[in-house]
Amino acid sequence: GGRPTFASNVETFARLALLAAHGPAAYGAVGHPEEPGTSLLTLVGDLRATGVVEVPTDTRLADLLPSGWAPVPGTPPLLVGGYHGRWVEVVDPAVAALPVARPVLARSGLVLGAGVVARVPADACLLAEVAAVATWLAAESAGQCGPCLYGLPRLALDVHELLRGHDARAAANEHGAALRGRGACAHPTAASGFVASALDVARSEVVLHLASGCGRSYGGHLPVAPAPAPGGGPR
Repeated sequence: GGRPTFASNVETFARLALLAAHGPAAYGAVGHPEEPGTSLLTLVGDLRATGVVEVPTDTRLADLLPSGWAPVPGTPPLLVGGYHGRWVEVVDPAVAALPVARPVLARSGLVLGAGVVARVPADACLLAEVAAVATWLAAESAGQCGPCLYGLPRLALDVHELLRGHDARAAANEHGAALRGRGACAHPTAASGFVASALDVARSEVVLHLASGCGRSYGGHLPVAPAPAPGGGPR
């Protein structure tokens, strides 16, 4: 309404209230020493819980996984940081032990971003989920510079080609690399990182698609709006 307005993150206001109510010492006694307190996470897919949860910042990534999970080959990877984040393999004990404290994640090349952590169930096609998100990310461009306007749709097409059994791995690597550090904002770099890390952790699934298909269907476990259904069914 034309009046002076202060905008900030709601979670920041909530933390300030806790600091005011309990004091710095009590607040700092919870969570990781490098980022005391708690953090709001949005958990999506095959995890211990779904929805928005508040956890101490020393909560390990392994603590977010379903009860009874085991670090065995074939365990679905974890997406840390949402669609501008990175996929990681939790079968690596060092990764599973990482806390959700941002400074610690940063040293491992990860960003928590808006706090979205997701995992696609083992009976779903991870490549199809990634293709759907890549298509959505391309459509989310403001259309103001070439990397977004042309590069992201091309990268999404590469993922769909892999899904259909065509070997577009070299093209995906080339187009993804060309996007990094380009554009007027971080969207093309982050989106290409999402795709590149997905293709890295899904190497064996990509090989299956290049042969005869993985046999699993697209389930829409990674939400997009509207949700495209790449592939049309099991392959």
